[in-house]
Amino acid sequence: MRTDQKYDMICFHQVLEHITEPGLFAKRVCECSRPLGGVHGDVPNVTGLSAFLHRIIPLDKRRFGAIILPHHQLAYEPKTIQHLFGQTFRLKTFDVKINDPTWGQVNELGCAMRVYSAVSGVLNAGTNLGFIGKRIEFQ
Repeated sequence: MRTDQKYDMICFHQVLEHITEPGLFAKRVCECSRPLGGVHGDVPNVTGLSAFLHRIIPLDKRRFGAIILPHHQLAYEPKTIQHLFGQTFRLKTFDVKINDPTWGQVNELGCAMRVYSAVSGVLNAGTNLGFIGKRIEFQ
């Protein structure tokens, strides 16, 4: 991202969990946002059902909850996203089910995934955590 330009909307999807210095990344996003600009993204949901199941049933030794090593560096929950971007943006975070028509990652679900999706929806523990925000003040 060019830091000498300002942007109306800065979007990053499935990116933040790969960054080793999220504070610096968040600072640059805030610096590059225009007055009344926005931010929009999503990350794996560390408080989601999938992350919970992967912690208690470790089938993949490279994975711990929402983190898949060596690709993912950090995991996020709503208060972490708020901490990173909440001083600059009025944020809304939301749960994303795996088969959400807009945000989901899977179009056709088998029987097991339909059950999983239903349970995660009831628990408000979606696979991903989405967020969107509008800049709070002119800077």
